[in-house]
Amino acid sequence: MHEAAFDFTDEAAINATFKRFDAQGIAIDILVNNAGIQHRQPMVELALADWQRVIDVNLTSAFLLPRGRRRMIPRGRGKIIDIGSLTSELARATVTPHTVAKGGIKMLTRGMAERSA
Repeated sequence: MHEAAFDFTDEAAINATFKRFDAQGIAIDILVNNAGIQHRQPMVELALADWQRVIDVNLTSAFLLPRGRRRMIPRGRGKIIDIGSLTSELARATVTPHTVAKGGIKMLTRGMAERSA
């Protein structure tokens, strides 16, 4: 098993990590997206910065990190596991950004699973 510490909301850090794995001859077989944070506050009081932080950690990172699949496709193998939340199905008044992001992960995963023509 190989692991690396990096900022998963930073595309440059993600690319550098995968390049380092490539240079070391490490092939990613299983990639797990399990990031998630909440910010509990009613929507009418929520600052844009707090919204953006939750969306970036919970959803944008799930878009960026699987770019490692580019290395899986030519090998014809590999798995990406996206961890969502029950809140993707249930609205909660004080965790709306989390709910939006986790619902987005569900559709992002479906979109990534589709094969391009």
